Amino acid sequence: MKKILTILGSLVLVVAILLAGLYVYFLADENIPDSLNYVVNPDGKTCTVTGLKANGSGVGYRLLIPKKIKGYTVTNIGVRAFEGNGCKEVEFPDTIVSIGAYAFRNCENLESINFPLNWKETASFNYAGQIFGNCKKL
Repeated sequence: MKKILTILGSLVLVVAILLAGLYVYFLADENIPDSLNYVVNPDGKTCTVTGLKANGSGVGYRLLIPKKIKGYTVTNIGVRAFEGNGCKEVEFPDTIVSIGAYAFRNCENLESINFPLNWKETASFNYAGQIFGNCKKL
């Protein structure tokens, strides 16, 4: 009987951990932003990502720009936001309408950029040639 209770207890613990992981996964838009700096735009509903917090740096990782940060829709990537960053891949949400000049310049490890299939044609790319300037692996 004691062995069965031990097994059941372990099973409950494993299920709880899995459910917690799924909860975090499905709320990724609200968790990923903990490593991103941002400013709220004047409309009070949207925001601009301005870079990574110090603990979010590194080399060879996937940078996922979320659709929302703390309830604000992410619509812009700021000027020089990730310049010189060590990311290997960047993925943008379909909410982005503007990427600032030099936003990813000198990202020497950057190999892949993923834009959404339903990217809005109205998206504005200021200084288009310089957004990914000197990204030698692209």
